[in-house]
Amino acid sequence: MTKTKKFIAPLLIVIALGAILVLNKNYYKSKKASPKNNEAVELVVNRTVDGWGYQILKQGAVYIDQEYIPAIPGKKAFTSKEDAKKVGEIVKKKVINLEIPHISIQTLDSLKIKY
Repeated sequence: MTKTKKFIAPLLIVIALGAILVLNKNYYKSKKASPKNNEAVELVVNRTVDGWGYQILKQGAVYIDQEYIPAIPGKKAFTSKEDAKKVGEIVKKKVINLEIPHISIQTLDSLKIKY
């Protein structure tokens, strides 16, 4: 095998992988926050036995049912409708943007959520 052939095969593999990555990234970019995806996601804040919670509906079906404050240990409901709505809005945006709907203690603190 000549030097040229040894060089071309890995080069072609690198080019193919690069093309796959670019196409894949563009596909997910086009999916993010598209009007169709945005219309299909809804936040519903509701009263629970212990306080307040929220649901994220995706195309009319329950996608997330959050009865308790996320990120904190134990099962503690939101103390106000406003707190549940603030966190629910962030989760809704993450679902629309195809992100993991994770909430951290820092996020709760920045929103001044009582827990």
